[in-house]
Amino acid sequence: MGLTFTKLFGRFFTKKEMRILMTKAKPNEATVVSMLSAYGQLGSPESGRWVHSYIENNGIQFNVHVGMALATMYSTHDNLEDVCLGFDKSDDKDFAAWNSMIVGYAMLWM
Repeated sequence: MGLTFTKLFGRFFTKKEMRILMTKAKPNEATVVSMLSAYGQLGSPESGRWVHSYIENNGIQFNVHVGMALATMYSTHDNLEDVCLGFDKSDDKDFAAWNSMIVGYAMLWM
């Protein structure tokens, strides 16, 4: 058919993003963490950047889970500066946060 798995799901999430913008429903921290995880796995950094912008522009709480989801998503796309952004904006850096950073750096150097 010519559609790859990534393109098919990339289109689904893009439509979902548009639905979010068109309705009054606001995603919460759990929603954006799931979206960032999906974009990281699908290889869609543009969509991940869109979610990052949405987080900053719509007052979504930037907790450790959101920060680490951003860091992990950016680490899969070879963007060291943005990996650090996700980590630096996290207010409570626990063991899991530091572990994510170490794994992110390791992924970038492979």
